[in-house]
Amino acid sequence: MVITSRAKLWQAALPYVFGLSTVLAGTMMGLMGQPVFGKIPPYLIYILPVMAAAAYGGFGPGVLATGSSAIAIVMVFQPGPFGPPLGSMIFLVLFLLDGLTISWIGDQMRTSIRRAANAQRQAVVARERQEKILNSISDAFGALDADGRVTYTNQNLAALTSQRQDELLGKQIWEVLPELSESGAKESLRRAYTERIAVRFETFVSLLNRSYEISAYPLETGLSLFCRDTTEWKKAERVLQETEERLRFAPEAAMIGTWTHDLSQSRFLCSAELERLFGLCPGSFGETEQAFFELIHPEDREPVRRAFADAIRAHDLFEVEFRYLRAGGETRWMLGRGSGFFDSSGNPFRLAGVGIDITGQKRSEEKLRHTQRLESLGIMAGGIAHDFNNLLVGIMGNASLAGQLLPGGHATRPLLQEIVLAGEKAAHLTQQMLAYAGKGHVAVKRLQLSAVVRDIERLLRTSIPTHVDLKLDLASDLPLVEADEGQMQQVVMNIVINAAEAIPGDREGHVWVRTRCRSVNENVAVAFGSDISAGRYISVEVEDNGIGMDEPTRARIFEPFFTTKFTGRGLGLAAVLGIIRGHKGALTVASTPSQGSKFEVLLPVTQEFKTSEEPPTAANLDLQGHETLLVVDDEAPVRILMRNVLETYGYTVLLAEDGDSAVELLGKSFVEPRLVLLDLSMPGMSARETIYQLRLLRRNLRFLLSSGYGANEVTAQLPGEHIVGFLQKPYTASQLAEKVKSALSTPAALGDVETVGVNSAGVAQ
Repeated sequence: MVITSRAKLWQAALPYVFGLSTVLAGTMMGLMGQPVFGKIPPYLIYILPVMAAAAYGGFGPGVLATGSSAIAIVMVFQPGPFGPPLGSMIFLVLFLLDGLTISWIGDQMRTSIRRAANAQRQAVVARERQEKILNSISDAFGALDADGRVTYTNQNLAALTSQRQDELLGKQIWEVLPELSESGAKESLRRAYTERIAVRFETFVSLLNRSYEISAYPLETGLSLFCRDTTEWKKAERVLQETEERLRFAPEAAMIGTWTHDLSQSRFLCSAELERLFGLCPGSFGETEQAFFELIHPEDREPVRRAFADAIRAHDLFEVEFRYLRAGGETRWMLGRGSGFFDSSGNPFRLAGVGIDITGQKRSEEKLRHTQRLESLGIMAGGIAHDFNNLLVGIMGNASLAGQLLPGGHATRPLLQEIVLAGEKAAHLTQQMLAYAGKGHVAVKRLQLSAVVRDIERLLRTSIPTHVDLKLDLASDLPLVEADEGQMQQVVMNIVINAAEAIPGDREGHVWVRTRCRSVNENVAVAFGSDISAGRYISVEVEDNGIGMDEPTRARIFEPFFTTKFTGRGLGLAAVLGIIRGHKGALTVASTPSQGSKFEVLLPVTQEFKTSEEPPTAANLDLQGHETLLVVDDEAPVRILMRNVLETYGYTVLLAEDGDSAVELLGKSFVEPRLVLLDLSMPGMSARETIYQLRLLRRNLRFLLSSGYGANEVTAQLPGEHIVGFLQKPYTASQLAEKVKSALSTPAALGDVETVGVNSAGVAQ
């Protein structure tokens, strides 16, 4: 610290010491030069020391040198007892003034020199600092003159052009960056210079495979150029854009909108997606609670308000399903979920939530419930029809047998015939129920549906009211379908009669029946709501101009026993639906109240030609027989009837109440039945397993199957296993005898017992 202070003190005193030293040196030179040069004027001796002291030390040392020189002049060069003469005094004063002036000028010169040196040093520092700053920025920077030549470049611009900084100077910028020579980029640089405006554009440097944003700013003599690498930023921008698109698409795809209810300002804000769900134009929502609730179905507004209030009161989430009204008038379903927001005091200030369109889910649920209801009704209807057919077997069979046993003119025979006729009418009802259940008797063959409609045209015209005009538009070149002809006639009859009866008698009615071939894609198949696949189908349309149906009625028209007619039984359209489903087809209905209805049936076009040999008829055959037959049926009245009828015709009849009893009966006896009459629906051992077990005992056994269900059920359960016929319940005595005689005359179906799989326990698979 002491050394530093002394150094500073010496540094401050040095100019003064220098001034005194110059004066002393001048005095010595003046005295020593007198012998050689003579008397030298004092001004010449001392003016130079004054100037040197002033130039070196400034005003203070100059003044000190001037005063010292004046004393030396008086003391050394002009001594006297009374001082210097008057002229010398004047000279001395002038010398002092001259010295002071020189000292001031020297001080100013010294100050200017020092300032210039400081400025130069500061300029160097500033330039170095500028270099550091320009080299530290991430942008590539350069300065251009009016001709586009590089006058300055930072390290990043040199790296961008793969050249040294000194190599770039003097070159035109489009020589080192060819991408800037393109018309758009070059024009932008020209505009920046000529119009004195800032420009910005983007370019892609193919050599580096990177993108750059170029910014040019006008200078006095050229342009400053900033090149910013935007490659990563663009990648991030693309990723962000893709993310935003996904985030935007997600609620749109899921049909989810958001909303916020500001309780303090009573503002209700909806997202663009929620506006779209409501069918509103973007930005057209009223932003009030009233506007929101006006979009909700009137019957559901109170439950939604209650859900909001409960969530606020319980500080909990809310979830509520409600119907809403789109701008076009369509009613749809929405699921609302959200919660309230509360301040530090627990007071609510905002409600926020999401709205999810669940119309598709609701419709699917309703469709599933409707399908399940129809399936349940179908199972019930099928079960009732099957059991009722078993009862009708006893009624019709015994009545017909009794009629045959009585003499021709017996008074009781007409009464028995009435019983049989009533039983046949009851059997027709059960067939309709079975048709609805998809288990009716089906005799499939190749049909041309236009021909089917033409065949019953006369019957159709006589079956509909006279004020209704039937119009046919039938394609003549339709491909064939595989279907039961009787059931197809029943489908057309039921739909046409239903359409005609929907037209009031006080108006001119029209029913149109059209047939055509149409291709069904996946979307149409889904719209039909049935398990049909894409492909070619035959379409049968029945349209009327009747009273139409509302939605609740349309949703129930295929339910068994549902009818809007005073005398209807509610089985016609139910049977139609069952028949169409049994043929792997589809059925849709479109109806508008007061405008009429249109039914469309789709049946798949057949892919290959199928033939089947018709079993020999029993017409003109002798129904008497002598063979041994085995009857297996769990219904005692049916077994007894079959025994009575068949014994009447000369057969020997063995009875078994189920499969186990039949196997036990044949296992204990050596009887060789020629035919087994087997009921398909029995408790215990299944029909398939019964056939397998019986053929283990009697390999050549034939089977005539019987059921209250249809023959298609037999085909599905027992394909080609020594089956020689099918007997549909109910039947009369003569029908039973004819079927047995025909079965005994029919070769067995191909197949052997080995084709029936069994498990390790010996149970048929």
